[in-house]
Amino acid sequence: MQKQQGMVLVVALIMLLAMTLIGVSSMTTTSLEERMAANTRDRHIAFQAAEATLREGERHIQGNSMNPASFTSACTNGLCDCDPLNFTNSACPEYWTDTSLDVWNTSGKYRSYTNAFSGTSQAGKYIIEFVGNVCPTDTSCTPTPADPQMFRVTAIGYGQTPNSKVMLQSTYKKQ
Repeated sequence: MQKQQGMVLVVALIMLLAMTLIGVSSMTTTSLEERMAANTRDRHIAFQAAEATLREGERHIQGNSMNPASFTSACTNGLCDCDPLNFTNSACPEYWTDTSLDVWNTSGKYRSYTNAFSGTSQAGKYIIEFVGNVCPTDTSCTPTPADPQMFRVTAIGYGQTPNSKVMLQSTYKKQ
């Protein structure tokens, strides 16, 4: 009995330290997983907002007379020109990435999603590019203005934070 000088206390303190480290590690992991789940949810909200905005752009095309003359390289009112006949010496610019034109941050160069989408930091935005007329059936014909029109719609949707955004594109043929 005389040789025992508090070893139980030392062992108990070491076990308490080990359990504390395990608890802190578990809390850190749980906190990280919770942030990952929140970011995933935010991205899903941004994706749904972008999808809804993209569909509104397609509805705008289908419900309105789309005069090719109203599409410009300045993207006035969100209508951008991408007709190959107007860009014979160079490719159509990628308006959605053009930093000098800055369509997403310059008022009047994009169209806004008109319906409220709850849970987003701001309304979705979209641009419509006129790609040209296409032959209805025969691929070897030369398109005329009477042939169906082809458009590219680019939409951006935001999540709960402005840093969470998703961009989608579709090609739409108006009959």
